[in-house]
Amino acid sequence: MNTSLASATAKMNEIQRKSVDDRRRRLVYSGGTPHMACNPKTSGIESNPIEGGRLYVIAPGRDTMNGAFNEGTGSFDKKEIEIMPVTYIRGLYRKFVESDAGDMGLRELRSLIEAPYEYGNTAEESYDLAFDYFNVLHPPLSKPCPFGLERVYSSVTPGNLNAQMYQSCPTCRLEELKSEACSERIFQASQSLDSGILQALREELIAACEATLAFADYQISVTEGQLEGAKHGEVGAKKTRNEIDQVYLKMRHRRIDAVREQETQQQIEILTTSLQNALQGAASQPVKAEAPAEAPAEDVIVLSGEDKAKYEEWQKRSAALAKAREVQKQNKATKDEEPKEE
Repeated sequence: MNTSLASATAKMNEIQRKSVDDRRRRLVYSGGTPHMACNPKTSGIESNPIEGGRLYVIAPGRDTMNGAFNEGTGSFDKKEIEIMPVTYIRGLYRKFVESDAGDMGLRELRSLIEAPYEYGNTAEESYDLAFDYFNVLHPPLSKPCPFGLERVYSSVTPGNLNAQMYQSCPTCRLEELKSEACSERIFQASQSLDSGILQALREELIAACEATLAFADYQISVTEGQLEGAKHGEVGAKKTRNEIDQVYLKMRHRRIDAVREQETQQQIEILTTSLQNALQGAASQPVKAEAPAEAPAEDVIVLSGEDKAKYEEWQKRSAALAKAREVQKQNKATKDEEPKEE
């Protein structure tokens, strides 16, 4: 057989094989970072936001795009295109793993790609062995999360008020994935399932939970830095933790230090009162006047060293207070302009 023909045949077979593989459904999992918003049309995932602790199946999808320009209609013809699961995966990774925001703990479960499956018109006509593998590694937790996660809760965030949100706990899940009970389930399931796939899946789920917790640690440190800045009068710094900040703490099994939160608020109030008092007392403070060249020095009112320092400190504080009020005013105006959800 001609060597060149054999090489070309092998290459074409490889291309065709990959083309078929690219149509295979893909599976993704999130360790539980809250509010991972995505568009089902462009992500291939049916829920928005992406919930932690769920196995998501991504199948080939379809979309429309502009084709050739039709002079008869004066518009572009619509062309339907098929979107491969791997394309959806790339988009999800760009948004939730590789973006400037950081790795939020989304993972493709590549160990399950080759698991047999068949999707028919109804659930009764379909099966996917990936769920059998997943359920071995990811059963319901044997005990409740001590911080109240692994449940549905009602959001109190403006814009999402009363929305029903499910929040998983990556700390509880990670503990379970590394437990002896998990190892025992793998051993028992190996009688009917591939032990290599089970072990690889375990590592992928652990990696997702660890990345989620690392992202939570980063968000907690950012918030604590802002709270510390607010204590020292930093303009625009966050003064209290919001709903998502509290979720991150619970994911890390950390309680909010109520005493520390109270001290922070007290220091902010003291600083604000101090600035206001300085502003009110400004009128009674003598101001250094520029003496005319011909005026004798004894007729000029001059602040003493201590009074001068107090006056300069007052100037700095009043400027900071004015700036803070302006920022607060702008933030309120922006918030008032935001569309309210029905």
